Amino acid sequence: MRKGYSVIEATNWYSYANNNPVRYVDPTGEIHFVSGNKEEGYTVTIPVQFKGRHWTDERKKDFEEAVESTWSGELDGASFTVDVVETNKGKRNKIRLKNKEGRSYVRNGKRLILFMDDMTKDKSTMAHEAGHLMGLRDRYTDVEGKGSVAHEGYVDNIMGTGTVIEQRDREEIIDKGIDVRRNNGEQFVRMDNI
Repeated sequence: MRKGYSVIEATNWYSYANNNPVRYVDPTGEIHFVSGNKEEGYTVTIPVQFKGRHWTDERKKDFEEAVESTWSGELDGASFTVDVVETNKGKRNKIRLKNKEGRSYVRNGKRLILFMDDMTKDKSTMAHEAGHLMGLRDRYTDVEGKGSVAHEGYVDNIMGTGTVIEQRDREEIIDKGIDVRRNNGEQFVRMDNI
């Protein structure tokens, strides 16, 4: 069975595309849009819908600021800006806040389950989970009795066991993003990434 999926989802290889992989293309499962280039700078937009009664305007703002301030920086000398945009329409990532202790995770590529204690610890957990929404995968393995063990070369990395955003992280986000250039007014997935 595919890890991270329910029994029904694990047996349905097209659930990511609403059972219609010809019409709907979401090859990586994450939703983020990339615009710009090296000369103009890059903007990565993460559309989100905050779900659950525990979200307040202040908590939403804290999440947005944690993600945007942690991930924004430079890529090959160009500006790299991340914007979290709340929306209830179109393609979006759903973020549910649970008012209990637990370990935050992303399910099915675009549903973030965030636990209150992770939100109050520090902003690196929120930034790490947002990394998944931008197409990055964990760079650590949970080992019984040892906790999370970073993969080689990822000890300090935000997707490993650290807090550092590296050039390779931003490059991968750009490579996996949905290009916002227009084709007859509709967004399209960069075919070179499929």
